[in-house]
Amino acid sequence: MTYSSNHEQQIQAQNDESLRILARALTLSQGKFSLILANCQYRHVRDRIVTRLQDQCAFDIERFTLPQSAETLYSPIAQCPMVQNLGKDLDQNPPKALMVFGLEQVEKLTAVLKATNLVREEFRQNLPFPIVLWVNRQVKTALIRSAPDFESWSTTVEFLSHSEDLRSVLVQESDRIFDTLLDVGSGLFLDNRTLGIQPGSPLLVELETARSTLQKRGTQLDAALAGSLEFICGRAAVADEERSRQHYERSIELLKTSLKPNDASNALERLGCVQHHLGVWWHTYSVDHRAEHDEACKRARDCFREAIATFKTAQRLDLVARFTEKLGEVLQRLEDWDGLKQLVEERLELHPAYPDLFREARTYGFRAELALAKGAISSGNNVHLDSTTNLTQTATGKLTQAKEWATQALQLLEQACESETIPTAFDREIFIDWHNSFLRGWYRFALGRAHRALGETAEAIQALEQAKAETNEAYDPPLCISILQELRELYFDQGQYLEAFETRQAYRSIEQQYGYRAFVGAGRLRAKKAIANPSLAHVEAIGQVSTEISASGRQQDVERLIGRLQRSDQKLIVLHGQSGVGKSSIIQAGLIPALTPITVEGREVAVVLQQVYTPWDKQLGDRILETLRELGEESGEHATEHALESSDEILQKLHQTVNRNFMAVLILDQFEEFFFVYKDPTTRKLFYQFLHACLDIP
Repeated sequence: MTYSSNHEQQIQAQNDESLRILARALTLSQGKFSLILANCQYRHVRDRIVTRLQDQCAFDIERFTLPQSAETLYSPIAQCPMVQNLGKDLDQNPPKALMVFGLEQVEKLTAVLKATNLVREEFRQNLPFPIVLWVNRQVKTALIRSAPDFESWSTTVEFLSHSEDLRSVLVQESDRIFDTLLDVGSGLFLDNRTLGIQPGSPLLVELETARSTLQKRGTQLDAALAGSLEFICGRAAVADEERSRQHYERSIELLKTSLKPNDASNALERLGCVQHHLGVWWHTYSVDHRAEHDEACKRARDCFREAIATFKTAQRLDLVARFTEKLGEVLQRLEDWDGLKQLVEERLELHPAYPDLFREARTYGFRAELALAKGAISSGNNVHLDSTTNLTQTATGKLTQAKEWATQALQLLEQACESETIPTAFDREIFIDWHNSFLRGWYRFALGRAHRALGETAEAIQALEQAKAETNEAYDPPLCISILQELRELYFDQGQYLEAFETRQAYRSIEQQYGYRAFVGAGRLRAKKAIANPSLAHVEAIGQVSTEISASGRQQDVERLIGRLQRSDQKLIVLHGQSGVGKSSIIQAGLIPALTPITVEGREVAVVLQQVYTPWDKQLGDRILETLRELGEESGEHATEHALESSDEILQKLHQTVNRNFMAVLILDQFEEFFFVYKDPTTRKLFYQFLHACLDIP
């Protein structure tokens, strides 16, 4: 069954009638508030209708786009420049009409709509002009559910989409997504939010709805477009690893089917991009499923090689230069030194034609790893090199090369961070942090091992201490563990036994938190953590309740605490027990990670943990701001200009946080320290008064 031209004509007739109704409603509503919901599923169609509407109206229609961070609907409209510029003349000279866009992009839509329903009378009293609120079906449903009184004031006009419009949406957005991904290359895994296809996003809803509607109309998509959409579905399904892989594999099959001899289209480039993403999938799988690490890495290696071969077939050496980095990383992890040597030689040939200091630094990092491996083999030791190893002249030469190349990698990285242009799709701060907190650690680790093997102990310790300080453990826990183990051995050999003990405790703690060690022994448990390397296809990591908490039967205690926190009549909870029974462990490894993903009465939870009380108000103020920054709430108009150093400032900030739809949970751990620090009853009374005021916060 095909969607007939008669049906398309009916859609056109309905849209014309909806447009006529909308224009007439605006004309008749001059000088008074009225609400018109313009229901259109696709932005491309909406933009064309807006142009036609302005042509049909004899007056100017103002336009305003809501910010994503909007917390109400009324305030941004009342404070928008168009309304503010009118000032006192608003009653005498109101705007003829206002169109409001972007409601589907608002981050806290439900909270915004509920707040709108409560202040709906403000619209009638203070905004004497018609407002056209552009919505899609999802927002319209949310309006009915969360702001029923406000929605009941509205008149709704609906605009439908032609099949060709729907196909254009799919083509334009898939072109944009592939162009962006091919531009950024293989370093970081570009976040789906940047592409606009995170789960539940307006764009993803548009694409899924457009494809579904075309299928219902019997419109067949060509293999190239179908393959592109399968890839986008795989990208969007990153949280469901099996479904994501299946989408990638179907995408590859469809894109291969679409290839034609002497094809001038970009199908080959897209095929290479999808093959690369399937390789990233297998690489991520190797990290998440360590029992299958080697086999998964081999699958990733094969996918990356296929992608590079596809780019070469397309005669796109610029893409070869951008997409070889992940292959080098996997070859290094597999200790496939011959394969890595071949790749390094190829990268060195491409650098003059396609210069990039970040990529050149990575190449020298690979060369350093190769030289270390060759040095170990030349000395007859395939596993480990230290100062006791009997080095041959060849091994010494290789290790000296490793030291030089690791130093060269660090120097190139320093230059790149200062002057290199990065792809516009990336946040520069995140991009630089990944290089400084992950790759720099690898280069320093290589440098430290080379120094140690050459008997340069002081230099080795210095390099490894720098690597320890600079490396973010969440990016690559095994790297951090290896750095600390190497450093611990050096400390021990030098008789620095306390430093060796503390370093061992540090890497064992990382092993426990990331699941590399079943039991950490005596000591405070920490929350389980997920690897958050931005070069892998991971979903956003949140805290996980420690396995030890669950296994010890404390999970029930955690759930009981959460139950009390969700009650409005139990605002003060005291957790007490003998020293060493695990109070801090149940808080940090159980309660806090369990609170991270939940909401209480529609509010997100902001957990503030305080363990130091000198002085208590400044320390608490710092912890509050730190928590809000982690939640992304200390930016823009909400940013605090100075530290919170008094109880009044802290209370004001807590009230502001609650007003932004958060539930603040203050956890005072190690609270006995407070009584050791503040022995004067008068000083303690100030804190008691503050705590009493906290209990009055909703």
